[in-house]
Amino acid sequence: MEGVALFNILVLVALQIPGALTLTLNMISVPPHQTNGTDNAELKCEFDMEGESLYSVKWYKDDHEFYRFVPNEHPQLQVFDVNGIHVDRHRSSREKVVLRNLTLDSAGTYKCEVSAEAPNFRTKSGKQDMVVVVIPSKAEIVGARPKYQVGDVVNVTCYSYGSKPAASLTWKVNDQEVTPIFETFGDHHGVQRTNYQRDGGGSGGGGGGYRDGGYWKTDSGVRRMPSEMKSSSSHLQLQAELREYQPRVEPDGLETSILGLIFKVKPHHLGELKLECRSSIGSVYWQSFQEKIPVAPREQPARSGNWWRSANASSRLDTGGVRFWIFALFASLATFHSRCL
Repeated sequence: MEGVALFNILVLVALQIPGALTLTLNMISVPPHQTNGTDNAELKCEFDMEGESLYSVKWYKDDHEFYRFVPNEHPQLQVFDVNGIHVDRHRSSREKVVLRNLTLDSAGTYKCEVSAEAPNFRTKSGKQDMVVVVIPSKAEIVGARPKYQVGDVVNVTCYSYGSKPAASLTWKVNDQEVTPIFETFGDHHGVQRTNYQRDGGGSGGGGGGYRDGGYWKTDSGVRRMPSEMKSSSSHLQLQAELREYQPRVEPDGLETSILGLIFKVKPHHLGELKLECRSSIGSVYWQSFQEKIPVAPREQPARSGNWWRSANASSRLDTGGVRFWIFALFASLATFHSRCL
């Protein structure tokens, strides 16, 4: 009996100590990326009441309440109008909210707030962001020639049109990624003056056609980045220059990404040159597209053979001239000798 009494006393004491039995928010889960027009997105909020009674679960988007679950009220579930939010009531509960018909307006910061009953009304909350993605309408490589010769300069540009947010672009040459280190600079329409610092280099503002610390800045507003790419198979280096513009905003608000690539064709490219551009947005979208272009040896200029023939002809003319002057000299000597006689 004494043991039971002691246990009851300890329980009563624990109930009076703040935090001895307290609400715990275990996990909040919000999809980081969803595609525009997606049928649904599931928001989860897992918690442990630790012996307390649940008063309410509330969900907010950008600090605007759109969902409330109160177990002791009727109806238990309430939905409030918030732009971009469409709650599927039949699939939502105290620990889960299902959104349907997502649009760009559905993007934002989502917060789950859990409250315990009186008298403490302890509250715990957590938040996560969700980005709603518009998939690019088209992507392409522009500027590639039908064929190249060793020594030619490859100057191509990768475009990814009409997405939200702007897609990330990367280049590969013969399956090896071109990976430079660079600073953001410029936009597609005009130069945006920017200061930057590079290891061992100085800082500089915008301008046209000068080099500072390894970077080129031009009046076109493009950033040019030197790069070296080493092939793991051939151990050959590609010295390339990347040109990346700030995303171009289209009239409908969507964005177009642009990334250029410039390099010289080397002898180890003989046969086929594979140019590959990859466009990606988070974990919800990626697309890779290629151009395969034949590469031939550098043709010798046709004038080289003419030059050889011209040189030979000139040599023959020079020889004939010498013979003429020798003959003229002997003729003059003969004439002089006959007169003397």
